[in-house]
Parts: sequence; structure tokens; C-alpha cells
Amino acid sequence: TTVNVWDDGKKKLLDAPAVEEKLGVPPELVADLLALTGDSSDNVPGIPGVGPKTAVKLLTEHGGLEEVLAAAPAMKKSKRQQALVDFAAQSRRAKRLVSLRHDVEFDDLAAQPRDRERLSAFLERHELRELKK
Repeated sequence: TTVNVWDDGKKKLLDAPAVEEKLGVPPELVADLLALTGDSSDNVPGIPGVGPKTAVKLLTEHGGLEEVLAAAPAMKKSKRQQALVDFAAQSRRAKRLVSLRHDVEFDDLAAQPRDRERLSAFLERHELRELKK
């Protein structure tokens, strides 16, 4: 599977080497990284005390989110270690939130002929008169 990441600031698609250079992890670990750090642009919470540098270090040492969380109880006692334990479920949920699903059927989204009467009624009902022009 090829994973690319969109760089919104530069308005370009990053390939695997560019992703790793920019984020510090390969593309397949971007969701794990965001699960640890959070993603403020999408209002996804991270683990308190875990920023990008720490997340990259943890992922480099342990491999992925599940491996980091499995290793957390045996880590040196600290606020960060306790946060990894306490916020494990939230971090797993965050990973699901930032991960793209590949099992979605798009058949219902295929282009359909326009029903001008229905569209006009919808626009009128929602007071979107400017769109009727």
C-alpha cells in the first residue's frame, strides 16, 4: 500500500521520504504519531506531555502505538509514563479518528441526474436562494 500525505501549507503531496523528513516517522506511522500527539486542526486530543519529538522517539523505540502502550507500564515512572497508561484508550480512539477507512462503498455517491424541482424546493426550504440563480 502506498501512503502519501498532503502538505496543506505547501499545497503538495508528500511521498514517503518527504513524510519521514517532515514528521520523523514513515507514512504508515502518521496515524500513530497523531494518536500520541493529537491533531488540533481536527480537534483530536493527544496524550498530555507527549509532543512530536517524544512521540517520534517512542515510535522509533517501540514500533507503533500498540507497542508503545504495551511498553508504558514498564517504563521509568514519570508523569509521561503515567499519562501513557491513563490515556491509552483515548489514544486508541484518536488513532481510529485520524485513520482513513478503506472499506467504504461509494456506489451511492455516483453522479445522479439532477432533479431540478427537488433541488429548487430544497434550496428554498433552507433559504439558499442565491444558489438558485
